[in-house]
Amino acid sequence: LDQRIIQPDSGQEYYHVSGDANAVLGAIISRIGLSSIMGASTTASGITVSYDFRYQKGYAGITAMLSAVNARVTGAVSGGKIILHAESITDWSQNQEYDGEQTKINMAVDYRPVNHLIALGSGDGADRIRYDLYADANGNISTTQTLFGEDLHEETYDYTSADLTTLQTEAPKKLQGYLDAAVTITVNTSIANIGIGDIAGAYIGDTGMSAKATVTKKTVKLSNGVQSVSFTAGGAKS
Repeated sequence: LDQRIIQPDSGQEYYHVSGDANAVLGAIISRIGLSSIMGASTTASGITVSYDFRYQKGYAGITAMLSAVNARVTGAVSGGKIILHAESITDWSQNQEYDGEQTKINMAVDYRPVNHLIALGSGDGADRIRYDLYADANGNISTTQTLFGEDLHEETYDYTSADLTTLQTEAPKKLQGYLDAAVTITVNTSIANIGIGDIAGAYIGDTGMSAKATVTKKTVKLSNGVQSVSFTAGGAKS
């Protein structure tokens, strides 16, 4: 999927999709020319999406579209094709069995990710369009600054062709990307049905730390007939 770009029609700024997520997945697969090896479920997902694509890689764009409605993409092989479908994200960090006392968790945390993004659009000098976005201590994004002094971490976003409306659309995605990279969690657990896009995380009693993040990679190994599953998570939620 990421070898194809979801792009707008000629003369258009965005490729807009809306409707049931599974129907939209089918339309995207057809649009990017992968119908020979992929398809989408013809059963309604019950998840409604509305999203504007602007030159995004296939998998990354689909993931972003579904994440906006708290959903993820999954699939299975059927009839020689990979059939994709959308389903709601499960937050496994709320499961009492899934904690640092009963699973092995490695956590890397950046305590001061970028929390002030200065988005710069079109124009020159003092006339250049500027849009400031801030994240608070809980990762909530707004136009209000709450972190100062040593807690402030600033970065610029240079988008020379953008008007203010475009900056207001794209800058939150850019800032969220910095926040997503702030926590990386690797989990070894017996809960094998966690899916990519679900929420992983735990409370670690020895340190009093807790975190949860989006699962981005799942690894299954077999050794002498014994299965082990590990997960890598980025996209920190808290």
